[in-house]
Amino acid sequence: MMSTRLQAYRGVDRPKDSVHSSSIPSRRPFTAAPAIIRGVQRSPGQPPGSGAQAISSQRIGRDLGSVPVHTDAVTAQSTRPSVDGHRPIAGGGAAPGDSQSALDASVSDASVPPITPSPSTASPDASVPRASVGVPPVSPTAAPATPATAPATPAAAPATPAAAPATLAWTHVLRHKFDALWFSCGERPAWFSTTATLQASGYTDPARLSWRITEGSDKVGFTKAATGAQVVVESKKGSTRINDVELEVREGAGPGAPAYKGRMTVRKPHRLIPRAINDYAACPPWGGCPVACGQHLTTMGYRIVDNVGGTIVGATVNENFPGAKVDDQPNTWVSPAAFTTVPFWANTDGTFVDNWYVSCRTPAPVAPTDAAAGQGVDQLEHEFYVGSKTPGKGCIVQRHIAHRYLGRTRHEKIVSPVP
Repeated sequence: MMSTRLQAYRGVDRPKDSVHSSSIPSRRPFTAAPAIIRGVQRSPGQPPGSGAQAISSQRIGRDLGSVPVHTDAVTAQSTRPSVDGHRPIAGGGAAPGDSQSALDASVSDASVPPITPSPSTASPDASVPRASVGVPPVSPTAAPATPATAPATPAAAPATPAAAPATLAWTHVLRHKFDALWFSCGERPAWFSTTATLQASGYTDPARLSWRITEGSDKVGFTKAATGAQVVVESKKGSTRINDVELEVREGAGPGAPAYKGRMTVRKPHRLIPRAINDYAACPPWGGCPVACGQHLTTMGYRIVDNVGGTIVGATVNENFPGAKVDDQPNTWVSPAAFTTVPFWANTDGTFVDNWYVSCRTPAPVAPTDAAAGQGVDQLEHEFYVGSKTPGKGCIVQRHIAHRYLGRTRHEKIVSPVP
């Protein structure tokens, strides 16, 4: 039977990954194959090892599972040089010094059809030594090669290490995104929590949990027994600095028991920061002042700040006049404490404006630009509180003297924060 040889050329002789169905060119006239070679061709051989088959099939783009491999003693004898120094290969002899490998697998014409190279299946590296394709080289003096065996089953991946035990801790359970613990001087304004729920985590037995205040016991206190996975603390006083309150949760007793200490801040309305002051020769639109009378309006703005420097958005501010007015000169000006206007600023954006105006009184108020605008008329004690709509309730944030002049009003002798 005639045979077809599969020759993988090295990259220097052919383009990479080229596979050809031809015999090696002969440098001498064709001679019939010796009987020993014909005998090898007729022998059934044995299937290639799975490793060799996989590599060879991948490189040439064909399934070589049915291609027999000859590795017995007769095959080895057929590959030994003849008396004239040439290897007796079917189809012709290769002269010594040929650049390509002289060792190839003999395959049956009936089992492998002619092969056309396929770029999509060709190996990216055709310069791999021939032995890596799965046909072991045969040494003239070596024993027959052992057929390739299937690669060993990869070792199982190491088991995922067990998760580390949870660490004991506690967190503040927020009621809304901007929640914090506040002290409002006895008031409980909406959206400003005066209690905080603390939740433990990373424990084994909640019945063995106990809590204690290790710093800042003058600022917070427990509302009930300080045991279990969850406790509630209530504010008693504002913090003097950030995170000056420390609480500990412990599981079990003794010095080696798991414990965690966390810190928190008790916020409190603290002071006002002055903003713009404006004077006008008119009453506000809502004042209802007669046009024919002398009048003036002063507006004084403030920003509301807590004890850690934050602007208190949503704060409600009220004003209080704790004493009678003191006159600088005889006058009929009415005390603001007797005004029917609403004495508070509810749910502010963190700022508010205090309005002072006078109209149609004796002495007659004048424009802010008038030469007499700086003459004093009367003075009143005046205070601002945060946390309630009721005058004088909540936390006091400023105390001053409201001094009214003929052409303007000013807050003088300001104390903020108030001790």
